[in-house]
Amino acid sequence: MSTSVLPSVTEAITTQFHLPVEYLRICDKHYVLYWQARHVYVQLLRSPRIIRENIAYVPVLQDDLSIQDIGSNPESQLRLSFRKIRGHRTGYVIIRRPVVVSRIQVETKGKLA
Repeated sequence: MSTSVLPSVTEAITTQFHLPVEYLRICDKHYVLYWQARHVYVQLLRSPRIIRENIAYVPVLQDDLSIQDIGSNPESQLRLSFRKIRGHRTGYVIIRRPVVVSRIQVETKGKLA
């Protein structure tokens, strides 16, 4: 028998970007999307919630991310983890810092490697 302690449902749903498998069965919605920061920023300026598929999701910003950070980097990409507990009318969306995609280009005799 495992002695590890699982976080409470509320704690897991509102703080963990990758939801533990044990909590997936209580959710009727759970998915990760990548959105441009500009889109997230506009959504948050319009409403304190992000609306998707007629469901209001309470945003939870992680990694010391702020709305100002999101607005100042409109071309960056953010990771959003949506989750809604079965039977609830609203859900939560965990928003993480932009995904940094670096592309290393090496020139070799006039060609990119």
